[in-house]
This record gives sequence, C-alpha cells and structure tokens, in this order.
Amino acid sequence: MTLMKRKGLVLMCAFVLAGCAGKSETTTTQAPVIAETSNTASSEAGTTTPEPTKTSEVPVIQMEAPEAKKYSLEYNGNRISVDDDVTNVMSVLGDVKTEKKVKSTAFVGEEKVSTYDAVTLVTYPGDTKDYIECISINNDSIATAEGIKIGSSEDELKNAYGATLEKGKNGIYTCTIDNTKLRFIVLSDKVAAIDLFSNVKNKKLTSDKVKPEVVNAFEVTLYTDQKEEDVDFYHYVTASDNVDVNPRVVADYSAVDISKEGNYEVVYYAYDYAGNYSSITTTYTVAEKEANYTEPDKVDKLADQVIKKIIQEDMSTQEKCTAIYNWVRSNFSYSNTSDKIDWVQAANNGLRRKTGDCFTYYSVAQELLYRAGVQSMRVQKNPGYKSTHYWNLVYVPDQGWYHFDTTPRVGGGDNFNLVTDSWLLNYSKNHSNSHDFNSSKYPATPTKAVKK
Repeated sequence: MTLMKRKGLVLMCAFVLAGCAGKSETTTTQAPVIAETSNTASSEAGTTTPEPTKTSEVPVIQMEAPEAKKYSLEYNGNRISVDDDVTNVMSVLGDVKTEKKVKSTAFVGEEKVSTYDAVTLVTYPGDTKDYIECISINNDSIATAEGIKIGSSEDELKNAYGATLEKGKNGIYTCTIDNTKLRFIVLSDKVAAIDLFSNVKNKKLTSDKVKPEVVNAFEVTLYTDQKEEDVDFYHYVTASDNVDVNPRVVADYSAVDISKEGNYEVVYYAYDYAGNYSSITTTYTVAEKEANYTEPDKVDKLADQVIKKIIQEDMSTQEKCTAIYNWVRSNFSYSNTSDKIDWVQAANNGLRRKTGDCFTYYSVAQELLYRAGVQSMRVQKNPGYKSTHYWNLVYVPDQGWYHFDTTPRVGGGDNFNLVTDSWLLNYSKNHSNSHDFNSSKYPATPTKAVKK
C-alpha cells in the first residue's frame, strides 16, 4: 500500500522522539528523528539502547535522571514528552494550526487538542495546570532513531525493534518504557500512524470497550492533474469516541489511481486510546478538472465568512443547524441545474452565486455544517424517478441522526430542519414520493422529534 502523506509543512528543524530500544540504524538525514531518551537498558523489558546518532544536525537525548526515563520529543534542544506542563511546550512548537476544547469524560475538566504542522497534542487537566496526554505524529517528517516513520513497512518495523515490540490486535504494535507508551498502527503492511501516550492509570481510558466512529467521511472528487503529494485524504475526516477526545484516524487509499478517471474505494479506520477500532468505506472520484476549479481550502474560507456571522461559540448543535437552515433558506433561490460531480465545487458555486438546485443546497449545507463542527452525510433519493433529490443527515449529540433538507418546496412546504425518518417518509408519501430513500443505507433516526 502506498501511503500518501497528510498535507503539512515538513519541519526543517531537527526533532527527536524517543523510540523503543532495539536495533539501531544510523540516521544521517536532517529530517526529524525519534531516539532513545536513556543510555541505560531496561532489564525488565530486556532492551538495549541504540547508539546515539553521530551527526551535528540531529540532537541526541540523554537521560537527565533515572526517574525521567521515558520517550520524548526534542525540538532545538527543548525536550517535550507526555505528562509535561503544556504551557512550557506550546511556545516551543510554534503556531497552532487548529485547537479545540472538549469536556472530558475521563478526567475532571476539559481536555484540549492542539494541532501543529508535524504533531498533534492532547492534554488532560491537573489540579492547576494542563498536562500532555498524547503526542501524535502527523506525517513522515518524523522518524524513530531506528529509521521507522509513517510509510515504513511492517517488516522494517519488526526488524528495527525485534523482541521489544509487542504485537496487539487490529494492527497495533507498542513499546513501553515506564511512564510512556509508543504505539504504531499498521495497515496493509505499512506504518500508518505513530502515537506517544502517557501511561495514565485511568480506568475510563484503559477499560473502554466502545468503538470510536469515523466522522465526515464524505464522498470526494480528485482530479487527474493533481500531484499525489498534494492530495489530502484527511481534509474533512475526523473521529468521535465516548472517552478518547482525539481518536486516531488512518486511511487506506492504496486503491486510488489519481492518474486515471474512475471511482475508487477509500477505507478509513478510527482507533481510540484503549485500542478499539472501527472502519468505514467511502468513494473517491477521479475526474478531469474543470476550468473554474476552486481549492477546498478557499471554499472553507468562503464558508467561514458565513459561519462567523450566524454561529456563536456557545450554540448547541440544534441551534447551529437552525441558524444554517434559516440562512440558506433566506439567501438562496432555486434554479434547476448544477454540476453534480463534486459537492465541494457545487458548494463554492452556491456560496458565490446564491442559487442552484437540490445538489447545490445539499452541498452548501454540508460545507457550512462541516465548518460549524456539525457531523453530516449525504442522502440521495432512490433511483427510478424522473428527477433525483439530495439532502443531509446531521448528528445531534446524545440524540442521534436527523434529516436536514434546506431545498425549498413548491408552495413553501414544511420545515425540514432536523426531522425523523417516519416524519420525512410520511411527508414523502403525501408529496409525490419527494424523499423516497433506502433507509437501510443510512443510520436510523430516533422515533421522537429532536429536543430543541
């Protein structure tokens, strides 16, 4: 499997992240590297420490004291590891790309997720400070001292660490040194993810049996003139979990041939702290690019201008949906045609022109919901009718999925903001099968109306 890397700048400064003790390989590249923090072997694990890399470009981490023995990340002489005070770390890593706060179910207070170019930090609350719970490696710009990085083969991983590498379920391999755990996730014989965890004694995290869910695995269109390294298969996709605030998402897109037009399956996997996982398959279409193509990032910025005006930070999901529904209904006019190949381009055209058909309405709604932090997916009317129809399903936390259709009906129609299967199918039956869809293909809605 060929793993295309996530979009992001490759950091030119030297990184070092502590790796499992095992076979050592000399690293001569200036790329970030993972290395052992201790020069003393762990007799319990039967490990030996790799020889420090003898280059001036790559710093070597030495053990400050026996009690400090753990995996760590070094940036220009600053050591970063789990259980560190996050305030001492943020200034070292530079500008934050994204940041979110989540009410914790495993700790008392909030956990925070901060994404940088090469790493993502998850913090947990202490008595007076926040501490690092997890460091996730975002791309192949960071490698272990043994030369393992995202994209390395499973055989290379095994050869690098030997008996110190513990194989678990679902493609997970781990190495542990006292207070920290280094986890590798392998898909189709390739290392797809590297994470550094604190060995926190938290029963909610460690005894969790609930699978995480992949979120926003939208059907996406790629174009034949794009370069593989510029394709971001993680632009929209995240995951949700009952305990882990930032479950790891990895993708198998080895089937995609970006040079050849067609439809391809991409499989997304979500892993939580406890090792539970789930997967979902979506479709990527490769087509010839149109002359007026707009990059997804620019469409996001266009949508953000709307979100800034209509969404408040303290709004509930229901309130966000209502604000988006009312804005689209108040600002758009219906026209009978659109290009239905790429929903991102349809959203761009709709946001700029304020007109379009049902596919445009669905696409604009999906983009706005995504930028507002609301989970959504596409629903399509069953084939066999003279015309088709598209709308959204959205997820309301603690309640479930509800239908969300911003397209206006002839004569005004009813309010399609967060309605159930039974309500929508009853409306459809009485209005020329307007929303006849195969309910087995989509999550079932609750039987009761959404709680506003």
